[in-house]
Amino acid sequence: MASEDIIVFLDIVDNTVNMVRGDGSEKKTLFTTGCVCPDGIGLDLSAYNTSNNPDDIVVWWGNMGAMKLCPEEKDGADWHDADGFLVRAPLFGSNSAVELVEVTAPRHLIRSMATFHAPGHLPLITTIKQVAVSSDGCSVFFCDREGHCVKKYNVKTKEVVPLLSLDTLAALANGMSEEEAYASPVEPNSDEDKCRFCVGIALDEVHNLIFFTAKGPSKGSKGRILAAPYYFKRRHLPSVIAAKTSASEGVIDPTTVVTLLDNLTEPIDLLLDSKENYLYWTNRGDAEEGGSSLNRAPVTYDPRSWKPHLGEMELFLGGFNEPIGLAWAASLENCMELPEIFKGTLRQYMYVTDHGHLWRCNVEEGTKEVIYECGSKNVLTGVVVLRIRPEEEKTEEKSEHGCAGQVYTEKTPTPCRC
Repeated sequence: MASEDIIVFLDIVDNTVNMVRGDGSEKKTLFTTGCVCPDGIGLDLSAYNTSNNPDDIVVWWGNMGAMKLCPEEKDGADWHDADGFLVRAPLFGSNSAVELVEVTAPRHLIRSMATFHAPGHLPLITTIKQVAVSSDGCSVFFCDREGHCVKKYNVKTKEVVPLLSLDTLAALANGMSEEEAYASPVEPNSDEDKCRFCVGIALDEVHNLIFFTAKGPSKGSKGRILAAPYYFKRRHLPSVIAAKTSASEGVIDPTTVVTLLDNLTEPIDLLLDSKENYLYWTNRGDAEEGGSSLNRAPVTYDPRSWKPHLGEMELFLGGFNEPIGLAWAASLENCMELPEIFKGTLRQYMYVTDHGHLWRCNVEEGTKEVIYECGSKNVLTGVVVLRIRPEEEKTEEKSEHGCAGQVYTEKTPTPCRC
């Protein structure tokens, strides 16, 4: 049932983190602190899995930072200032529990078998887009759009690790060295700049892969979906022993990256169904060219190398207004124990955000309906879906912080158990 789903979503204009039931009821604002154009959101359920206490659910969100006016751009905005930041809070807490996390530069990086030196002049974070939390809660992965980089935040060490630069990928494609690429940065907001805008990210911890999007210029049909190997349990270091005996972080060899689809209108956020082997994504851009849509393609893996392949792309649902986020309850299979009563409905509904709406999409019927409308001036961005185990719904009283049917106490986030 849709009412089992608890939807947590971001509003980039009102600068809020919000909650609503899957049937559109009981909408409320959870947080306003720590929100400066929030875009990516993820849940850490690792402590909740052990404690069965909903107070231990931690929400992470990433902020793009303050918008700078840029009349030359179609959306009138520029985001190249390096003021994005990452935040966490107990989901059922309050503004006073919001924590702007500390970030530091990585101490030692390894690429393949050699020491890797990231360019020292680049900021740790520029603009955070989609966020993905590892199943153990020890790492928060995100795309830094204007930073042209797929990154990882190590919760324990507070390091921001530059896993893969799209500047490096562009250099390889153009026969340049990495040094030449960094010495000749592209013009901000140029088409080439936007071809390096990485936005969406999805983790495949079963096959040790990271999927990500490069959106390209607005309505430019230059978008791509790519994948890269990343060994989660050993921080992408050469061996498990290295991970246990070293504090180093591994970064991705750009020669191992594969392009799965290209010439897409404007791919944004990703969702991987690792059980049914489908990759879903939102596509902005011109509807006549396949944009403003929810799409999917089957994922297969080479039996020897585990190299991924995407099958034929399917335009699953259209008619959105520049969609961004997508989420469903089936993603919970990857990070928490689910009661049998939930399992038959996990893939019934997918939730999509766009300019002005939160949509509930019936996956079986191929239909959609608006469950929350915020007005044409507002833009909803990141979204996640949560279900609380039935025995943990404590009362039917409506609390200050939770939806009806749940009463929770305010706590600081549970320390990392990495």
